[in-house]
Amino acid sequence: QFSNQVLFSLGAIAANGRLIGSEPEQQIKVTNIENYIKSGKFTDISTGGNRIIAGTGLLRKLGATDGSTVFISNGRSSPIPFKVIGTFETGTRQLDDSTAFAALIDVQRLSGFQNEINNIAVRLFDFEKAREFALSLRPIAVDKIESWDEINASFLNVFQIQDATRYLMIAVILLVA
Repeated sequence: QFSNQVLFSLGAIAANGRLIGSEPEQQIKVTNIENYIKSGKFTDISTGGNRIIAGTGLLRKLGATDGSTVFISNGRSSPIPFKVIGTFETGTRQLDDSTAFAALIDVQRLSGFQNEINNIAVRLFDFEKAREFALSLRPIAVDKIESWDEINASFLNVFQIQDATRYLMIAVILLVA
């Protein structure tokens, strides 16, 4: 993948977000994005041609729909038109309101970093071994390697706090009873 912070715009309306360039056939193997497609087909971006699959929240912010042409800029160059050929909705507001997918080559061209990637995703059969796998790669890699639970540590911390609060409330109720 090549992920880039960009500015999406349609007319006078603009929104910051993230444009992820990927090879759809590979993306489908490591993520479940295809399960969240509302319209279009995720693999339709594979041929390039400045086409995107955007989050429904992002399109709502811009006032765009399927078939609209959205202008995307990396902040250093003039905006480039991309046609919306599909939508996705994961239920995660942060992702749906700010993310779009395009062909890897289109995002590399937009960013000015031809033939570069900045994210490699690996799918494991046992997700609980992700940290162990990441640790095994760190000694041989020059780049930063993180497991999904390290990336989402603050998010997972919320669940630990909820569990602790729930157990405390149950203990208080039992004590009072």
